[in-house]
Amino acid sequence: MAVIDLLARTPGFGVIAYMPSLAPSWNIVILAGATPYATQAAANFVSNESDMAALLSELHVESGQKIPFFECLIEVKVNRDVPISTRIKFVRVRPPGLVSWQPADPREG
Repeated sequence: MAVIDLLARTPGFGVIAYMPSLAPSWNIVILAGATPYATQAAANFVSNESDMAALLSELHVESGQKIPFFECLIEVKVNRDVPISTRIKFVRVRPPGLVSWQPADPREG
């Protein structure tokens, strides 16, 4: 219980990613977090219209345009075991043709 209480009072980070799947005609959305609260915040983020509008703005996507594959890092503030705020820390658009398991730079490994 003490570990969970400590995590609840620590800012965390979540990840939202939109990528191609192993099946050529399918895509996937990944929601993850460094803590359970951050994972919950990532799910809340993609369910919130104003948060998604901010993300689409960061991606330079206008209404009706196709959403590019991307990875987004969000910072999560938690109070009493509930994610109370999130903000976008970093967004990276994945280069076209890059599969999810291939490094962007061959030196990355």
